[in-house]
Amino acid sequence: MNQLIRHFIFLVKQRNGEHEQALLRVSFTASILIYLLIFSEAIPNIAQWFAYAYLTFSILNMIHLLFRPAPLKNRQTVTM
Repeated sequence: MNQLIRHFIFLVKQRNGEHEQALLRVSFTASILIYLLIFSEAIPNIAQWFAYAYLTFSILNMIHLLFRPAPLKNRQTVTM
């Protein structure tokens, strides 16, 4: 697993658009979700549910990129 993560970081450093996009997607969605959790009401609203769903999708996409780092047209179509 360590080798997979190192390879992913290596690909991000090489400016591979798909890997950079996945990392940015997770970080932006996580920060938006944290903001919504801190500054919104106690009852979850639709924006929080959407952020949870999108963060789940982003994390699953990043896991898929870890195990299959080669460019896949279907994955690029869905995520870009």
